[in-house]
Parts: sequence; C-alpha cells; structure tokens
Amino acid sequence: MKRNWILLLALLLALGLCACRDTESEEAVLLPEAEEAEPEGLEPPATEAPAQYPEETEPSAFSIGYYSHLGLNPFTCDNTINRGVISLLYESLFSIGPDFAVESCLAESCQKSGSRWLLTLREGVSFWNGETMTAEDVRRSLEMAAGGQSIWQKQLAPMSGLRVEGERTLSFQWAEERGELTALLNIPVVQSGTEGETIPMGTGPYLPDLEEGTVHALSENLNWWQQLPLFVSGIELWTSEDSALLISAFEQGKVTLVTSDLTDSDSLGYSSRYEAWDYPTSHLLYLGCNTAAGPCRDQALRQALLTAIDRETIVHSLLSGHATASPLTFHPNSPWYDSQLADSLAATDDQSALERWQGEELTIVVCSESSFKTTVARYIAASLTERGLKVSVSALNWSGYQQALESGDYDLYLGEVKLKADFDPGVFLTPGESLNYSGFYSRITSDALAAWLASDADGRAAAASALAQCIAQQAPILPICFEEHSVLTDWGRVEALETTQYTLFYQPSQWKLAD
Repeated sequence: MKRNWILLLALLLALGLCACRDTESEEAVLLPEAEEAEPEGLEPPATEAPAQYPEETEPSAFSIGYYSHLGLNPFTCDNTINRGVISLLYESLFSIGPDFAVESCLAESCQKSGSRWLLTLREGVSFWNGETMTAEDVRRSLEMAAGGQSIWQKQLAPMSGLRVEGERTLSFQWAEERGELTALLNIPVVQSGTEGETIPMGTGPYLPDLEEGTVHALSENLNWWQQLPLFVSGIELWTSEDSALLISAFEQGKVTLVTSDLTDSDSLGYSSRYEAWDYPTSHLLYLGCNTAAGPCRDQALRQALLTAIDRETIVHSLLSGHATASPLTFHPNSPWYDSQLADSLAATDDQSALERWQGEELTIVVCSESSFKTTVARYIAASLTERGLKVSVSALNWSGYQQALESGDYDLYLGEVKLKADFDPGVFLTPGESLNYSGFYSRITSDALAAWLASDADGRAAAASALAQCIAQQAPILPICFEEHSVLTDWGRVEALETTQYTLFYQPSQWKLAD
C-alpha cells in the first residue's frame, strides 16, 4: 500500500486533466465491452434540485458516505460508494488479497470431484441474527449472484446444477474446463430468504442500525465468527442523494474517507488537502493491435512495439505514479507474474528492433472523452515517431471509437479493461470474444491458454509463465500498465489501512485511526 501526501491542485496540473466529462461512469465511456465491469466514481450524478450543502459541524469519529436510495444488496448494487459499505456487512466464499492471491473466507475449499465441483464451507459461521450459515444459504446466494440482475452474472455464467450435498457442502458443474475456480468465487453470502431484500442478512464484522428503513450507522457484529478486534466499534453513515453533497461532506470532515480514481475527471471535485492511499487493480491499460489488416499483421512489428513502449514514463510522468507498469497481462503483484520474462522484454528494447519499419505509418485510435488516455496515446505516438515510425493519433468520441474498433478501422487502439480476478486474458485471444476485434487466433496461444485454465494450484505458475511467453511472442495486445485507485482520507484521521479492489475495508482489524 503506497501512502501519498497530495495537494490535488498540483496533481491536476501534473496530469493536465480537463474538467469536461460525460455523465456516464468511467467503464461506460472508456471500456470497450469490459469484462466484469463495474461503475466507478461518485455516481449517481447530482439531482436537478439545488444541492443543500451540509452545515459546518464537528467531524464524527469515523464516517463514510452512502446513497440510501440505491440500497446495500451485494448482488444488485453496483455503485462504488455503497459497495464500500457493503464490504463491512458481507463476506465472500473466497477473498482476493492485495497481492491478488486467493484467501479462504466463508468457504474452506472448492475441489473438482469427477464432473462436478465440491464446495466445502467453514464451520461455525453465524449471521447477524445468530443463525448458523448453511449450504442452503450459499446455494441461494450463488443463484442470486448468477441471476440476470447481478453484477456477478457474467462471472458465474458457466455455473449450473447447484445442489446441496450436506449441511456444509454443495456441488455444481462448470461449463468451461478449469483446474482452479476459487478466484472466481469471491461471491458474497447472505441468509436464504433475505437475498432479495434491500439489506439482506449478512455475516460481516458490522451490522446495520436501521431507522425507518434507512441505515444511519453500523455497529459491531457480536456474532462475527472471526472475533477479531475492530478499528472502531461504530461507523456513522452520511446519507446523500448525489455526489456534490458527498464531496462537500468529505471537504468538511463529516465523511472520513471516499474512494477515487485520481486519473479520472471525477477527482476534480476534491479541492482540499487529503491523504491518498493507493491500491492495485486489475484495470489494464493496453494497446490493441489490428492483426488482420495493415502493418500490425506483421508479428515481428508487434513484438518490436511491445518492447518499445516507455511504460515507466507513462506511469510516473503522465499518471503521477497511480499505476504499475507491466508488459504482461498479469499484474506484477500477482503470484502468476513472471518477473524474469518481464525483465527480458525490457532488456530487448533497442533501436535496431524498429529499423526494419522506418517510415511505416500507423494510427492509434483513442476515445477522446478521456483526456488522460488521449495524452497517453499522443505520448506513445510521439515517442515512436522519434524512433523512425510515423505514428498519428485519431481521437474519436465514444460512438466513433466503438465503430472504428468494430469495423477494423485502426492499426492500434488504446483501451482499458477490468480483467477478472484471475487475470484471464482469453477476452483478447479467443475469436468471438468481446475485445478480440480483429479476430486474432493462434493455435499455440490457444493451447497455452487452455493449459493455463486447466492447471491446478501446483502447476499454475508454470502454465501462467508459458501463456505469458506466448502472448509476448504473438503480441496481439501490448500491455502498458495496471491502474491504481485510491482511498482518500480526511487529513490526519487515519494512521493505517489496507484495502483491495474487491474489499474496501480489507482486514478491518488491521486498520488504525490516528490518536
């Protein structure tokens, strides 16, 4: 976890961000059919009525924002702000740590048993009301998560045939050949019979204090199975209807923390000093290659471009350090990242690799509705032009950008995607998948992907390395970096915290408020 002391005005000057932005969420604007995408930022947008800003009051001991009208159902609420609250109320079968390693939580194991998968649950887990969690509760939660209204629906689409086998065991089938599923089972569990409610019954370290159907605070769950000391016994929820009010509450110290993507225009709303705590994400920024037409049909050119990208300058100068450079589709924090391969790719960057294509003309297509992505595309174009190629940038609005990709009217395009928790790169490599616009296919790469998907825990590192080498050799995409998002805290209020992309309040027993 990186802790930065930031004055936002200086950050904005460094990034050169413009203040205009579409009212849609980031993924709706910037991600071409992103896998497992969730809306980011402070949506919903402000209501039409004039904002009634909060009066100056003494800061609370600890308070977080909450859009009451969006509810706290972990399966249907896709708002980032509310999902921070959700992470305190509900726990998952398996969780993902800051190093993207899978950790057992409500489930002990998930193992292949013949043609089915057997899921074994932890013993002694209780809901807020003291009732014991059973396999039936998990079955209903998984059915809810796989439903059409759930944010987990695409992730669980291959699951079928859920069946309770015992008090703490259930089984299911998985349509795809897999050797390891736990990273895809970071699914929250609620009590059966409450799964459709606005605030279902959970097992988390806190429980809601309800007043006329609205949650105004969270209290310590005395039935929490982990029985670890929490950083604060109660949390105040600051209820808001729009982002302007929430920003104002944070500025005044009434809200202790919020989440933000500091490379996104939403962060323009914050104007005071604050502390920013960065955490890694699976949001990959990359260049996609047109492998079907134009100069990028040449595999050798794609390989040369892969090693020619100056990732460190992009990360540190253009993104102010809010990203992690990577030439691979696995995050450097991931246990499956091959650092030797990454170092080898960095070492092969030399001018001779590009000499064959001196004067070659290439066009990078980018969505103009993201100022920072446009800046990155122009930097890459300028740096490659300095090295003898002729690279231009075509900045298009969202509809034009989509049309260009779908029609193949590009040599390279700058894209961003939220990869699944296991960093499955199949979305780029399999014909017909959403981000394989040029229909790329390689039997060698396809076989390596299949071998990695089928690998078990013992063979997964070797299979991941082999897959990464195939992707680097074929280079249908050119990874640039993984974004880092931030938790912004009121100045001097928090001394220590740990968070992940999937759980804002990761290990709340390790958080510490300042004295």
